[in-house]
Amino acid sequence: MCLSACQSVTGADPSRVFELTIVPDQVSFNALGTHQLIGKLKNGDGREFPLGNRVWTSANEEVATVSEEGLVTAVANGTATIRLSADVPSTVFALLTATSEITVQLATQMTGPAR
Repeated sequence: MCLSACQSVTGADPSRVFELTIVPDQVSFNALGTHQLIGKLKNGDGREFPLGNRVWTSANEEVATVSEEGLVTAVANGTATIRLSADVPSTVFALLTATSEITVQLATQMTGPAR
């Protein structure tokens, strides 16, 4: 999923239109597993910019937590939305937010026949 700093406007300077994305935007994995998410910031010309101030958060920390660097750790079965908020490098302050959907599936335990 990606969100733009402003809507498309005819005649807008593409170098001043920014898009923040999280790669990948959907992840499924087992409990106690980890997965690295990456935030990418591009302008309308496709040029990448480094992320300045950024904050990663989990909407459901009972299912998945996320570190300051975007490392997601699965905690329990369920779904969580991971959100990245980052500053846009421009003369006007702007804050963008992107999300990634995380699904955690507990590994099933195989048991033998009852004796």
